[in-house]
Amino acid sequence: NSIAKGVLKYRIIWLLIVGGITAFMGYHGRNAELAYNFARVIPTDNQVAIDYDSVFQKKFGDDGEVLMIGVQPKNLFDLKFFSSWYQLGKDIKKIDGVTDVVSIANSFKIYKDTVEKRYRLDTIFKQKPTTQVELDSLKNIFISLPFYVGRTYVPENNTTLMAVRINHKIMDSKARLGVVHAILDAGNDFGKAQNIEMHYSGLPVIRTVLATQVADELKKFLMLAVIVTA
Repeated sequence: NSIAKGVLKYRIIWLLIVGGITAFMGYHGRNAELAYNFARVIPTDNQVAIDYDSVFQKKFGDDGEVLMIGVQPKNLFDLKFFSSWYQLGKDIKKIDGVTDVVSIANSFKIYKDTVEKRYRLDTIFKQKPTTQVELDSLKNIFISLPFYVGRTYVPENNTTLMAVRINHKIMDSKARLGVVHAILDAGNDFGKAQNIEMHYSGLPVIRTVLATQVADELKKFLMLAVIVTA
């Protein structure tokens, strides 16, 4: 009773204190931001984390920067489809924040330089094929290289993928949302034009979807909190 009487008696003071604390928290809360860097789930001194940082990343690079696009067309080496797939890679490469695109369309072959007596790399598809005959000729060169089988091309079910690498600094910032959505939009437009289902995978997609969900849920939580406490 004494506590209740004290609260009621000095209610103006308590309201001012609560209001001041709320204003203080609100003022500093305006600087609160979502963290977009990749959260570690194991301690940095764990042997698995040490091996990942000192061995895996030095040899293979950061595996959290690659977005994968997969398709299963009826005929991958149809001139119309392949030209569109070729152009999709070019369009995605132009997106600000994309550092590299790997697909069948920019695959390489090794040839022997007899003059300098060394092996060199040369692009198989130097430009977009203009005729089916030209594409068939280049296709024969490509399928003769077993390295790509099971990586960018699976002949058993006629599937292929495109690997898109995103700048690591952008991946750890809010800007990655725009980059990833731009890539997905380009892929979806391609899928609609070709009437084919698009498949996406990789940490950039997962992290972007989760970040968007978390941001939306925070907004809903704040709105509900305001309604409940009003």
